[in-house]
Amino acid sequence: MSEAMGQAKCKTPKYMHLFCEDCGVTIAERHTVQRWSTSDDIALIKLYPDFKAMPAAVSKELLVCIERCYKLRLHHPRKQWSDRENQVLRKVFKHYSKEEILCLLPGRAWHSIAMQASKLGVHRVRKRRGFSKTGIKLFDDIFARAQDLNFSLRDLDEEGGVRGYFTDLAPSPFVRIDAIEKVIEALGGELQIRWDDA
Repeated sequence: MSEAMGQAKCKTPKYMHLFCEDCGVTIAERHTVQRWSTSDDIALIKLYPDFKAMPAAVSKELLVCIERCYKLRLHHPRKQWSDRENQVLRKVFKHYSKEEILCLLPGRAWHSIAMQASKLGVHRVRKRRGFSKTGIKLFDDIFARAQDLNFSLRDLDEEGGVRGYFTDLAPSPFVRIDAIEKVIEALGGELQIRWDDA
């Protein structure tokens, strides 16, 4: 591709990315095209990771220099996870606090720990929020018991055999006594009516 053609294509945003990859140039923050010479690349390789000295040596902005370092694959190689670290992660990731986990795995960043845990199939146990009060004593009693037994609203829907009834619990014109009775039984209770005689 000729340089003139490249400059023409570079003016239209649609082709800008294509031109930059073909000619080995980088786009700076202000969308000005900057070329990288072999001597610039050598200077970056020699100075890496001294980011303070890089911009002066190659006469370019710091962010552009850092981007070029990544293109030259100068970033630090990833530290492999040891069997011991994986074992610790499997043991503590579910229940320990973020601070405790970071102390047990020194030299590891939190995002790296979370990604490794995901690869291992280990997930954090989330604390359940309390159920909202509805103002209807029957539902509030069911929700209080469900929270004591660590049931979620979705679990209540499954036990009641109704999809979305408890999860969405919007003001409904129908009360599903059959679903409510099943849920109460699943929670270890019994639905009764008591009349107070005057």
